[in-house]
Amino acid sequence: MGKPPHDVQFVNNKLEWKYYLQGGVPYYLVFGENQKLESWYEDEQEYQQQQQANLAALQSITDSMKTLTPATPLPAPVAPLPTPITSQPQTVNVYVHTPQQQRPTATPLPDTSNTSEPDAENVAR
Repeated sequence: MGKPPHDVQFVNNKLEWKYYLQGGVPYYLVFGENQKLESWYEDEQEYQQQQQANLAALQSITDSMKTLTPATPLPAPVAPLPTPITSQPQTVNVYVHTPQQQRPTATPLPDTSNTSEPDAENVAR
């Protein structure tokens, strides 16, 4: 079958798989204790009972729809309708504020290229 069964039940220590095939008639596959197919059958009586239940439910819905009153129409609007939107473009001014970030000032390094001996100022650093 390829598809999972619609219902699974154990009856008399046997596994029954229920499938609905074309037309809605339920088919049962019965597997024994050795998990081999022992028999299959269709249940026409169950099908007829389900059809009667569906028909009764549908009849109940149609009967309740007959008792509904038609919807009351909406009253006319009191306020005038808004003016239609024109196709002329409108300009919109947009201002974006981006704050300037302050960069830290760099401390220049002392020039040590001309001196052969470190002076006291360079040694302290």
